[in-house]
Amino acid sequence: MNIEPFDAATASDADLRAYYEFDCAIERETEPGDPVPPFDVAAVEFREPPSWEVVKRWLARDGGEIVGRSLLELEYVDTNRHLGWFDVAVRPDRRGDHVATRLLAPVVDAAAADGRTVLGVDAVEDTAGAAFVAALGLEKRAVERRSRLLTAEVDRTMLEEWVALARQRASDYSLIGFDDACPEELLDAYVGVTEIMNTAPREELDMEDWHDTPARVREREARRARRRRHQWTLMVRHDPTGALAGFTDIGWGDWMDDLAWQGGTAVDPAHREKGIGRWLKAAMLLRVLDERPEVARIDTWNAGSNRPMLAINVALGFRPVKHYGTWQIATDGLLAAVTKRV
Repeated sequence: MNIEPFDAATASDADLRAYYEFDCAIERETEPGDPVPPFDVAAVEFREPPSWEVVKRWLARDGGEIVGRSLLELEYVDTNRHLGWFDVAVRPDRRGDHVATRLLAPVVDAAAADGRTVLGVDAVEDTAGAAFVAALGLEKRAVERRSRLLTAEVDRTMLEEWVALARQRASDYSLIGFDDACPEELLDAYVGVTEIMNTAPREELDMEDWHDTPARVREREARRARRRRHQWTLMVRHDPTGALAGFTDIGWGDWMDDLAWQGGTAVDPAHREKGIGRWLKAAMLLRVLDERPEVARIDTWNAGSNRPMLAINVALGFRPVKHYGTWQIATDGLLAAVTKRV
């Protein structure tokens, strides 16, 4: 078995498709029922990462076949430059053969060479993957809950009541929004309102606040279009000042038949206790019911400790599907663990 680097940007279509097929098989195993993007969409994802991100990949091959892969994601922005995020996957029939450990060796070396002192990974709770990273000495620093809403069970009357009540409690606020691309006149304010997500619980993660820029928003929008993805964004404006007080967004790919993803939702602490979070969620969901009736389920992710947002989601009808642990370790600690096991 050989461990070799894999450059998605320069790989032939045949090699990239083989990588894609391997990833799809892992995705179907770990997230059954989720739609897998078609090859042309995945190829954009693999070959065109954001300009501020580098993704390094390695393959384990045996007899020319891919039996495992690992990757390391490195962001070059103004915060969290000490962090790197990795992932490793092995074909089911080759698990237990130390393939994953061998695939981690170049990940750790590359992270150390780039000055990343902390490495992190996500793993579905109570799986072999979670047991593997625990055995390597990683510590679980946060738990995220994936929840699902079945639109056929949504109480439309309740949504309309939430909207009406919010208009009474927040009478000097109004809803504004956009589809896919943010209007230029809202761009700076939109960047600011999305950073309210930094107030969401991070539990015990070694992670700094993140900051966005108008340029990155525009690049993200262009990449989303090339990957045939769409996003609706709804915001609440405080009319006396013009300040944006909160936002929510929902997205989907045009290859997805019945699923949408609820993205971020956040309300500025200075504007809370007025029902704005419920207003945003209810108004967005009403639009989905009216304009995208083919959507049968909506999935969302929340920190397990984010009780205010979980309370809104539970009231809407979201129910837990599974939980994910986010694990971290000092890079030198993972190096020692991998060296010992290899």
